[in-house]
Amino acid sequence: AVDMKGIELDLGYRASDLVTLGFSGSFNDSKIKAYNSPTVTALTGITDYTGNEMPFTSKWSANANVEFHGDIVGHDDATWFVRTDYIFKSGVWSNAANIVKTADIHKVNARAGVARGPISLDVFVTNLFNNKSFTSVGDNWLYSPGLPYGSTHSALVVGLPEKRTGGLQMKYKF
Repeated sequence: AVDMKGIELDLGYRASDLVTLGFSGSFNDSKIKAYNSPTVTALTGITDYTGNEMPFTSKWSANANVEFHGDIVGHDDATWFVRTDYIFKSGVWSNAANIVKTADIHKVNARAGVARGPISLDVFVTNLFNNKSFTSVGDNWLYSPGLPYGSTHSALVVGLPEKRTGGLQMKYKF
């Protein structure tokens, strides 16, 4: 049994013909009222999870972006843009005992491009500052010869982030 409450917000604002701003965010609050997990109890020794937060769920998340865009002078069907996104996600617990939590994620993505008629060309970089925070975490078993740790959870499995990636993307619309 869990009490859940939260709120989401999504805002967009065109500041001028040149600038568009965006923001989205969410708050997700959870409180465990009653829970029973023999595997988590065997791992942590904890039997009462009352008041703890739900595992695998970020309490806070947000995205803010700014985009500059416009027409290319002298070409009726040509446009350009430059966009930057900042993404935040608070850490998540590995289980209901609330002992192990991932670090917060802070990522920045950037993209710029031009389009003329049906053809567009973009350059992009994701995870610009190469944030290495884990994307998820969960309990698991450690596999070793003879399986001495196989009866209870004895390891953490984490989701690895994508490293900084850059590229060039060309599109043709027909």
